[in-house]
Amino acid sequence: MDDTDQLLKESKHAKELIDDEVLSKAFDELESLYLGTWKSSDLKDSEGREILFQLIWATAQVRNHLTVILERGELQKLQLEKMIKRKRS
Repeated sequence: MDDTDQLLKESKHAKELIDDEVLSKAFDELESLYLGTWKSSDLKDSEGREILFQLIWATAQVRNHLTVILERGELQKLQLEKMIKRKRS
């Protein structure tokens, strides 16, 4: 499997994960839990609040990274389609 095939395979898998209702719900629930806990935490608990902030940030980063993987594959697919059209012309 070459790099392009791997990129397209990963992009397809990322789309499946992004569209997966169970995974999406899990992310939503975790973000809600972390944010709610952070909001109700004691202002003096800077270490605990920092950890919760990092968890919120990390959850968002995972979602964003899946989107980046998906978009890289979509871009690669468009480039391949353009190359095929040029060869046919």
